[in-house]
Amino acid sequence: MLGSLASERYCIAPQMRLYDQLPLVLAPYVTTTSRRNFRSDILNTDELGFRHTQAGQSLIDTRSWGAGKGRSLLVGGSFVFGVGVTSDRHTLASALSALTSRSFLNLGVRAANSTQELIATIPFLDDAEAVIVCSGLNNLVIGLKSSGADELFGPIFAERPFQELASYSVAELTSVLQFRVEGIGIRPLVGAAWRRALGRLRSALGRTPEDQAPGLEAAKPGDLQAIAKKALKRQCRDLSILARALPRGCQLLFAVQPCAATRKEISPEEQRLFEITDNLQGSHWHILKAALMELWPWYAGELKDMCVRQGVKAIDLNEVELKGWCYVDRVHMTDSGTLQIARKLAQEIT
Repeated sequence: MLGSLASERYCIAPQMRLYDQLPLVLAPYVTTTSRRNFRSDILNTDELGFRHTQAGQSLIDTRSWGAGKGRSLLVGGSFVFGVGVTSDRHTLASALSALTSRSFLNLGVRAANSTQELIATIPFLDDAEAVIVCSGLNNLVIGLKSSGADELFGPIFAERPFQELASYSVAELTSVLQFRVEGIGIRPLVGAAWRRALGRLRSALGRTPEDQAPGLEAAKPGDLQAIAKKALKRQCRDLSILARALPRGCQLLFAVQPCAATRKEISPEEQRLFEITDNLQGSHWHILKAALMELWPWYAGELKDMCVRQGVKAIDLNEVELKGWCYVDRVHMTDSGTLQIARKLAQEIT
């Protein structure tokens, strides 16, 4: 049953097969990123795991961006990364580069919270002339899924694997994962204790965010509001830090990312893809989805108001009147949907 649903999903949106298979890998500071130097007809990443921007015949990545005209940053999660589009040429960063004659660096980090998004900008801020942050949903989703273990810095996706990793010393991890003997590869582990440790590590790294128990079954409306307010507070904190770090004269625009939860007219393709996605995900998804559908319209409005209070220009992309088939799931967009969003952002940034 699940196999046939997945096959139908790939028939409607064949590019999603590659996005589903593209792994996240550990990376310094940002915690996780897409596989580095990944190559395909649909998407390509640079040596840091950031996706290529294709503007006409020009390739914009972390190496070439500094020499570009109108150096601009596009910051966010998987929506900014471009999950759902059919090629690098159709990402939000590529569309914005074409529409504005600016060089937009795609700093989309899949499954990132606002702090990880902020960290991704640090090496590039001094040279930026404009920054668009298109974000908001991940903080809320992670907050609803979290067990509450990372309240200080804010919860992250896959918190259980990282908690498991944190139970080992750096020396143990080095021995298990990196200790090589020339010509042999990974050194055979000696002793049952090491074999058990390796099994635990593999098990931890193999878990996905969907394996986490959100604990929403018994949540009351007041509990959901409290989680949402914490997520807003973290987004506010990180945006405030970003705004203070920008060079003089740099434009900053916060765009509340679009979500199908607010869309009034659903195309037949979207309707079927949403049904397939609901059936493919775990049983807790329906509880999480209900919480998101309830909270998102209010939450999006609060995000925009938060920016106004900080003196940051903001727009809510959920207010854009989209036409036709725009979503491949409730968060990620088709080429057409991405282009419609890019046109709105281009009007605001110029």
